[in-house]
Amino acid sequence: MTIEAFVEQSEQFMAYQEKILSDKENYRIRHARLTVDYTERLMRSFHILVVDDRRKLSIAARFHDLLKADATLGSGSSQLVFAKMAELGFPTDLKEYIYTNSEYFPTLGVQGFTENIAEHALALVLHMLVHYDILDREILYPILFHSCPILPTYSKLNQRRQTMIDIITLADKLSSNALRLLGDADGKKAPFNLHLAVFGVDDCEFNFTEGLFLARLLSQGKSQDPYSLVMTQYYFQRLKERSPLWAKTNNIPNLKDLRIKKKDDEE
Repeated sequence: MTIEAFVEQSEQFMAYQEKILSDKENYRIRHARLTVDYTERLMRSFHILVVDDRRKLSIAARFHDLLKADATLGSGSSQLVFAKMAELGFPTDLKEYIYTNSEYFPTLGVQGFTENIAEHALALVLHMLVHYDILDREILYPILFHSCPILPTYSKLNQRRQTMIDIITLADKLSSNALRLLGDADGKKAPFNLHLAVFGVDDCEFNFTEGLFLARLLSQGKSQDPYSLVMTQYYFQRLKERSPLWAKTNNIPNLKDLRIKKKDDEE
């Protein structure tokens, strides 16, 4: 099996969902498309990336949430989706799949902290490795760490590979944040406009490091997972080192303090 076979079967699965699901239930498809759009936009700003890097990141962006259960699905739709997953050979019991393939953790370099990685991301990467024999970490890592990079692994990567992970991390949150601002999500609200923070009012700015830190805050939410907290601190320190506006800020801001203020709040 090859990366081409993985892409073909993944596209079949997504096309099936788009065909049978209602517009409301198709949030995950819209999120994937918008993540690809944001990824392509972010990639254009990094000359460190070569053509093949861009291809790999496009694949990661398109399929990073392929196995993620969607809260917008009704019971009937959910049964159809899981049946199609099984038909195409994708794992449906993610916990069991991760457990039975734990021998591959060292190959990915994630032994010791697999419980701190998003389940849908870890299961998909294991499936790509085991079923399709995909070993390229420049595809696997941006998927694996899109919710939260694990610093002990991330810190050992070169700048180009770290940038590839950072791009998917930010693109993922730009997409979900934009859809939530439009009310196109599973009842969750966006605390602030991440697109505005990154690209400015007329899309004439580019604040990547600040945007990445804000994306990390959104991902962390109320989580007290130690690896999540460490990664938030890491991105905060990077921001402080690069921005004089943040340099003297000692405490990481609370997400609720950054939320969009309504007129009623200001009166």
